[in-house]
Amino acid sequence: MTPYFDLWHHLYMDNYYNSVENSQILLKHKIRICGAIRINRGVPVCLKTVQLKKGETVYRRKKDVLVQIWRSKNDVRIISTIHSAEMKESRNIDRATKEKIIKPVGVIDYNKYMKGVDRADQYISYFRIARKTKKWTNRVFFYLLNCALFNAYRVYNNLNTMKMRYKKFLHAIARMWITDDIQDVDDDEENPGPSELRTRRAPKLDPPTRLSQDMKQHILEKIIGTGKIRHPQRRCRVCAKHNKRSTTITYADTVTFHFTG
Repeated sequence: MTPYFDLWHHLYMDNYYNSVENSQILLKHKIRICGAIRINRGVPVCLKTVQLKKGETVYRRKKDVLVQIWRSKNDVRIISTIHSAEMKESRNIDRATKEKIIKPVGVIDYNKYMKGVDRADQYISYFRIARKTKKWTNRVFFYLLNCALFNAYRVYNNLNTMKMRYKKFLHAIARMWITDDIQDVDDDEENPGPSELRTRRAPKLDPPTRLSQDMKQHILEKIIGTGKIRHPQRRCRVCAKHNKRSTTITYADTVTFHFTG
């Protein structure tokens, strides 16, 4: 960054690079910064445990270095050697009050100049799937899953004229994951299909031929559902008796029982 020293440039960065110490070093070289800051990067102790209500803000300043916390859905921590702690109307509208949201000027400018650079991290932090775990592989997996969900959300909104909010998009995906390709016996009762096509329900009692060694009596057929689900499944009768959750896509045609392989 040496060629940019002493030019009083304004530099916007995400929380990976920002700290109170770095802001002071850059200020000595006449570079002003603004960006999000992590709580362990020199944030004053009095700000670490503060609890704010939505819309409230608190800040501390040491000469030109400002550290400010503003409460939106979560705490937004920002460091700036450019801005004051002034609050200003933004373009965003509060869905509950229908009024413009009041934000710190540092947050407004940060969102303006970072644009899409930090957008993914913001959305992922709002609805984070990952939980605390000692296994780093789990953390990587859930982070990549978060990224995939956000990328899918962006693609969906680009391809559809009717835009969807990220929270509703995640709810829709969750409902699809829960219901897609899973069809239990109880579901068959609620959504009956044509009797000549659907696989009929298994009887309550085992037929005497179930444990027969005559394999010709056990012809595996694919379960036919109502047509709403691509690969309908049902619970395995034997596993269910042992309190095990197991589903199968096939059944023995002669006895109409559903067994896992």
